[in-house]
Amino acid sequence: MAVDYNVVILGGHLEARWAAWWASQQGARVALVTYGEADWGMAAVGYWSRIGSIAQQVQQAAWLFGEAHERQPHWERAYRWVEHQVWCCQSRYGDGALLQAGVDVVAGPGRFITEPTLAVQTPERTLRACGYIVAMTGTPLLPEIPELRHLSFQTVGDWRLWDKHPGRVAIWGNTPVGVVLAQAWTRLGVLVVFPVAEPRVLPVEEEWVTQRLTCVLEAEGVQVQTATPVKRITQQPTGIQLDTPQGGWEVDTLVLTTPPALPPESLGSIELRRQGAYLQVNRYLQTSHPQIYAVGDAIGHYPVPAVVGYELAIALRNILYRRRRPTYRQLSWLIPTDPVLLRQGWTETQARHHYPHHLRIQTQPHSKRIDHQRGELLGWHTLDNLAPYRHYSVIPDQHLTWDSWRWLLGETRLPTAPQPTWWRRAWFTWQRDGTP
Repeated sequence: MAVDYNVVILGGHLEARWAAWWASQQGARVALVTYGEADWGMAAVGYWSRIGSIAQQVQQAAWLFGEAHERQPHWERAYRWVEHQVWCCQSRYGDGALLQAGVDVVAGPGRFITEPTLAVQTPERTLRACGYIVAMTGTPLLPEIPELRHLSFQTVGDWRLWDKHPGRVAIWGNTPVGVVLAQAWTRLGVLVVFPVAEPRVLPVEEEWVTQRLTCVLEAEGVQVQTATPVKRITQQPTGIQLDTPQGGWEVDTLVLTTPPALPPESLGSIELRRQGAYLQVNRYLQTSHPQIYAVGDAIGHYPVPAVVGYELAIALRNILYRRRRPTYRQLSWLIPTDPVLLRQGWTETQARHHYPHHLRIQTQPHSKRIDHQRGELLGWHTLDNLAPYRHYSVIPDQHLTWDSWRWLLGETRLPTAPQPTWWRRAWFTWQRDGTP
């Protein structure tokens, strides 16, 4: 039975939009199911990082010229700047630009149906394709605290609610998003409490890097509390009370940045094999249904845009071309803190797990490099604002991936799609019309 599309992507964030544009440039027919303002939450986080850096630079310059008392950040103006930058991003990679590129943009939500055949049902119409990619932005997992379900908290998808000065804020979630927001908002005059249940911030990253980053956050005023699990949350007349074994805080706003996952009802009537709160995939990012692939939040991988973009590229190639496996050792990403945290490949612990011997570790004041004795790069970690420009300037185009945070910081070098050929367009046409 013939289908309408080669691939349908569920998710409208920047990485999904770049992936849809890339596949369309190859000659494939692509549909993108969007989910409104929640799709732009990660882009808003990146712009909050930029406005925080601008505020820091202005304050330092004001101190140098003796006018520090006249240069206090104005929260409402900062929000309007972020809102304008997101609007500019939408005008460049929004629905209209994708429609001109040949991508069918369909407003969500989209849910899978199995009768009469597998398809995605949207409020507008039904989409049938050769393959589907689940790349929706998930909702943060709620910790095991019953009171939390009865409180009013915010998530990254609620970035439109940040138009008023939040006063005292508790950012709960030891993720890159939480660290970036904590630093940016502290620079804008917000009292930020950052409780961390783990022994250190960002435990997935290299310990040396995260220890230095924690020192930077504390020096700027972020109240980082490591090894401090939140045991109870109560609503008080004057705010929200967070209780821990070491004490408690009362805040005005609670922002939840815990690792996200897809709610079970978001997939509709289809039942896919799960592993806890996440979808289970094989080594090709394929779910228990052979036509459905999943990436990013859906499978519980690291919540940074570069990982989502890389997995989207792999899933697209597996649907359109020959299958291949993701090689995370070659993947690089950045977290837009100040200084910027940039990583490529494995940590030292991961490298020693694969190669117990024959490693060469080079530690410098701002970076750490892990090589195999035969010269192969296994990992590179740095905390330096100039690291992205030094690092990405030497990476070939074919090794780049879609990373909205890198793009938002001003590194506009993105992977280019090869020119479509006659045989490629013919293959995609046969794939759609000749699918049994």
